[in-house]
Amino acid sequence: MIDRELHLPASWFAEPAQLVAADASQYAVFATKPELAWTMIERAADDVLLCFGWVRGDEAYGDNTVLRQQCLSRGLNQVFAVSHDHPITVAGIKTRADIAVAALDRAAWQRYSCGG
Repeated sequence: MIDRELHLPASWFAEPAQLVAADASQYAVFATKPELAWTMIERAADDVLLCFGWVRGDEAYGDNTVLRQQCLSRGLNQVFAVSHDHPITVAGIKTRADIAVAALDRAAWQRYSCGG
């Protein structure tokens, strides 16, 4: 399976007895959800039999700069949501995502069909 990774809460690593009880102590290594996502994305990108066009994710992944940069480094198309207060740079000026979007004129938006 290329699209599965085991996520264990960080708190389990503070109490090794929980890892033992879950029979995970021998192979468990803490990783954040974006780190696990990159493991799966990289595995899929390395598979010569698998072809995919886009990586997408919600703000938990989109706010992770490292994950977005890793996707860029592999040349992967990506669409990630970001939180409203996520810092972005527009025309050389640092601002928040919600402020940048609110400043856009209605004509700045284009509608595209994603279905038949």
